[in-house]
Amino acid sequence: MAGVPAKQIGWMSQHGDKLDLPLTGQGTSTCSATGLQYQLQNDKLTVLENPTCK
Repeated sequence: MAGVPAKQIGWMSQHGDKLDLPLTGQGTSTCSATGLQYQLQNDKLTVLENPTCK
């Protein structure tokens, strides 16, 4: 979120890295720092798998 009024500008991983995903819709992305895979579906972001963090 950024600005006043707040506006979503992207998706972040749990580690804090920006994920390469659209603001809405669907897609998948992997955090380069931890290897966690994320899925965006119906505008909801979830973690697909939880490998051991690097």
